[in-house]
Amino acid sequence: MKAINKMLAALALVVVLVLGAVITAAVYSNGFESLAPLYLTDGENVIADSLDVPADGATLYLKRAGFDKAIGSYTVEVLPNPEYDFDYTADGKNYRYSTAFDNLTAAFDISETQGGFEIKSTGGVLDILSRLHDGAEISAQLPEEGYAFLLHIYTSYGESYVAFNRVQSAISIVLDPDRIIFYNAKEN
Repeated sequence: MKAINKMLAALALVVVLVLGAVITAAVYSNGFESLAPLYLTDGENVIADSLDVPADGATLYLKRAGFDKAIGSYTVEVLPNPEYDFDYTADGKNYRYSTAFDNLTAAFDISETQGGFEIKSTGGVLDILSRLHDGAEISAQLPEEGYAFLLHIYTSYGESYVAFNRVQSAISIVLDPDRIIFYNAKEN
């Protein structure tokens, strides 16, 4: 009888330890949505690495895994996606998209809003490159597929990269509260 009690106690201890490990993993991955400390979702699915912004917009959520869900201060950058690379000319000078600029944020209007940020731009990749080259005329053969930009959001406890295609109007992104909304994301 003592052997059975010891075996049941050991089994109960193993079950409690496994259950504790599963609960801890679920909390730190927000229900196993993502193992990243900071990530975006569309409300149902984790946006792992890329996003197509539809003409009528998209709603996104910035999430933080773990017990402390507060977003706190953050930095937003728009970077060139090195996987979407091409040669181009700006007023006759040759450049490579992936190396011409380390950061494309200056070509976007990014402003903080309540609980998030808003990013605005008009035009596509060539218009953005023209802005970065002080209005130069840009000539290029763009890749047919791929995402031109990386949205880089980082904080003291994590970062998130999401590849995205051009932003034609305004994108308003609200962090963590109810939703992140892309407004007027129409292609011209």
